[in-house]
Amino acid sequence: MSISATEVVLFGLTVIVPLMDASLLQFPSLCSQYYKLIAFISELRPDKILELQPTLLDMIDRKSTRLNSSHQIIS
Repeated sequence: MSISATEVVLFGLTVIVPLMDASLLQFPSLCSQYYKLIAFISELRPDKILELQPTLLDMIDRKSTRLNSSHQIIS
């Protein structure tokens, strides 16, 4: 069985996302890279995003939505 890079990144998100809070993403570079990663994986492998555990998917959605509404990202 082969493990793809996408699966490795998504596993990392299962570890990191529960630990993230709004104060961590107040760093513009970190915040920008977080959104770019989520967008990239969503475009590259949307099927893998849909396979995430519902609790993790909900966490990513809630945190991204809440943080996006309170921060403006400048590329």
